[in-house]
Amino acid sequence: MSNPFGDSLSNDSGKQVAGDKDTLGGFRIHDSGVYDFTISAAYFGTSAGGAKSITFVGKLDNGSDYNWTEWVTAGTAKGGKSFTVNDKGEASYLPGYNRANAIAMLLLEKGIDGLVWETKVIKKYNKDAKAEVPTEVLMATELLGKTISLGIQKQIVNKQAQNQTTKAWEDTNEKAERNEVDKIFQAGTRRTLQEALAKQETGEFVTKWIEANKTPRDRFKAVANAPASGAPGQAGAGDKPATSLFS
Repeated sequence: MSNPFGDSLSNDSGKQVAGDKDTLGGFRIHDSGVYDFTISAAYFGTSAGGAKSITFVGKLDNGSDYNWTEWVTAGTAKGGKSFTVNDKGEASYLPGYNRANAIAMLLLEKGIDGLVWETKVIKKYNKDAKAEVPTEVLMATELLGKTISLGIQKQIVNKQAQNQTTKAWEDTNEKAERNEVDKIFQAGTRRTLQEALAKQETGEFVTKWIEANKTPRDRFKAVANAPASGAPGQAGAGDKPATSLFS
């Protein structure tokens, strides 16, 4: 199976693209920390706007089911590439590309563009059926069964509610907690990709990351004329079992 990302991962900007750096920057909410994560599914997706993604599904070392999506490219309107160029002409990869690529590199010693994809059938939520139904997906089968370490942040964010007129989800002035994968580490050594490429034997940045994430990251912002929260929003991420995966 050819790579579903096609040439969207190629650098045709004529610029050096800055890679990832070691910077600090479901429905169970996990405390911030580093968790080992064993992959049971890693499948390709595309948004309505043309952005391409990989969704990872599996279990954390505390026994919890966990899943999240990394957006590897921008949408069609923004060029559909895995990098952006700022006003200074500097190119840098999208955070989702950096994290997904780090997983592939640390587990397989090759990037996303080298992954092997196979058609598989999984049980996946269908919004029309309002239920999980057998669905064909492109699966990065080489990643299945492998374990990576995730730096997961607990964040405080705006709870969202659906605008009954536009049907869009909008921020409210109610706070909610969510989890977000912030950093990827090699299981065992706890090295980042940069540390592994530098041939360090064990990770050092992980200690700084843990220290910097002892308290939840507050991303809440007051919103003028915000709607009432109403229905449960989309703040939580991670543990909704999108799984009993394989039928």
